[in-house]
Amino acid sequence: MDDNTLATLVTNSNVRIYVLYVDGVPAGYVELNLQVPSDVELTYFALFPEFIGRRLGPWLLQWAINTAWSGEPERFRVNTCSLDHPKALLIYQQQGFTPYRQEPVRILDPRQLPSWRTT
Repeated sequence: MDDNTLATLVTNSNVRIYVLYVDGVPAGYVELNLQVPSDVELTYFALFPEFIGRRLGPWLLQWAINTAWSGEPERFRVNTCSLDHPKALLIYQQQGFTPYRQEPVRILDPRQLPSWRTT
């Protein structure tokens, strides 16, 4: 993502980015997309590697859920994939999310692209 795209995103009044700090150090973040107020999306949810395993994930997710529902949307959704943390889907389900669609997507191995090969 280039600087202009990032600047547009972080200054958009319909996008909220929240950072979790532990002892003054960023530990993770949440991005909520409020472009359609009735359909809020948890766009990004992440903990930085050194903070995984400290039970911060469920706490941060519950905080994000409460924050999203405080705007009284009709729906609050999250997308996850097999490239996310292995426990991501389980944690979302433990917090009350229900899978409603599964979509297989093929991702190319970048090492197979011509730009990766050396001659």
